Amino acid sequence: MDRELATAHLPLFKGTLRFVLAVAFTPRRATERLLGDPRRLAYGTSAWLFIGIVYGLAALIGGLRGAAPVVDPWIPMPGDYYVGMGLITPVLYLLYFTLLAGLLQLLGRVVKAAGTYEDCFSIATLTFTLPVLVTMWIFEAPALLFMSAQRLQAQDWYLPAWFDTARQIIGVAWVFVVLVQAVATLQRVTIRKAALLSLLASVPAWATMLVFLR
Repeated sequence: MDRELATAHLPLFKGTLRFVLAVAFTPRRATERLLGDPRRLAYGTSAWLFIGIVYGLAALIGGLRGAAPVVDPWIPMPGDYYVGMGLITPVLYLLYFTLLAGLLQLLGRVVKAAGTYEDCFSIATLTFTLPVLVTMWIFEAPALLFMSAQRLQAQDWYLPAWFDTARQIIGVAWVFVVLVQAVATLQRVTIRKAALLSLLASVPAWATMLVFLR
């Protein structure tokens, strides 16, 4: 057994962390190991809870400190936007991962691909967590937590516009590239077919997120 990904003896959080790191950098190899691990759904669920809670807490604290969305949400939220988002972020991420996994499973059946819904859910959460933390959360959370209330209310962002745009593009691209390779391994299809399946599944899932996230 690969020593780097031998997780059966580890506490759940440490096992989840190991797979989060491995999937982000060696997705095909890590996915093969994940499929042989009986706790793979628990890892996926832990990854969802982790990203949902850390993003939700940052949004909640930012909202309490006066943060406001740069662009108005498509669906208005009663009360303070970031306070509300802080409370529903874990549920919103669950909706995203559930939809993405369901579409991957459904599209996979059309092309007679392998993989269960539970495996698709685990892949969806584990491929998402580290790229989003590195390219988005670590830049957004400090602003929400530590910028002055006056700057938050004025939407005075501390990053140059070009960098802010670039980090978001890189984050989305990283998630997608890793997801494609994980799907190819999970569903036993070619990279081209995995890219098509991942794109068709990701577009509705991302659209659902964009309805709320600002």
